[in-house]
Amino acid sequence: MSIQIGLLQRALSNAPVVAHDVGARLRIPEPKAYSGARDAKKVENFLFDMEQYFLAANVEDEARKVSTATMNLTGDAKLWWRTKYSEIQANQVRLDIWALLQEAIRVQFFPENVEYNARWALRKLEHTSSMQDYVKAFSALMLDIRDMSEKDKLFTFMEGLKSWARVELQRQRLTDLGSAMTVAERLTDFASETWRNRQTMPSPVQNKAGGAKSFRSNSNRGGGDRKPTLSLVRRAVQAGASPRRTDRGRRRGVLGVSYAMARIDIGIARRSS
Repeated sequence: MSIQIGLLQRALSNAPVVAHDVGARLRIPEPKAYSGARDAKKVENFLFDMEQYFLAANVEDEARKVSTATMNLTGDAKLWWRTKYSEIQANQVRLDIWALLQEAIRVQFFPENVEYNARWALRKLEHTSSMQDYVKAFSALMLDIRDMSEKDKLFTFMEGLKSWARVELQRQRLTDLGSAMTVAERLTDFASETWRNRQTMPSPVQNKAGGAKSFRSNSNRGGGDRKPTLSLVRRAVQAGASPRRTDRGRRRGVLGVSYAMARIDIGIARRSS
């Protein structure tokens, strides 16, 4: 029995260890092909997807990166690569590493003046609607600008904000664009909230007894305060009424003018009769 146990232990010690790597069993999706569209975002998305694929598939060899990326070119991009491949075979160009291929794709398919146009649009961009819309538009333009410093990014973002939002971000002493965007998206749109509060805030009304002010809602109501018409004042004058006075003894503006005009009209009518 002891001999059998010894043989079994020796066999187990010599057996190869099998690693159960969960990541090895995961299926890595293939990157989307690029057809050669002259669109800055499509070019950058393709290059970014290839970078992510190389990381997930653990591709480190430069030659394999180049061959994998070029196999995902279609349409005009494939025709361009066939021309470049002929030049490589003739030792006219060198595109044997991934960094050189990326730069060649950008030079060939990036639209002209894309960065200049993005900088111009960024200069004109302002926070006029919601904060989320402003952050989204700013982020989209920044994708076409590759060499702006972090300080310039933050300054440009802050300058486009409404004044209340800019003051709040300056108070927090933020130092990078990412933090500024995160904080900005959490801010409530102060301007719209203030407008809503003004719409619902009651307005003060002087008490008849001259005491403390009461409050009346700003909402429109049927039969609300109306200015006295001249015909109504004439009837009141004929009935012997007099205009109300304020605490200083002065006649109210509209009622006082109407009262005077009514007295003149009645006097003229009596003389003519």
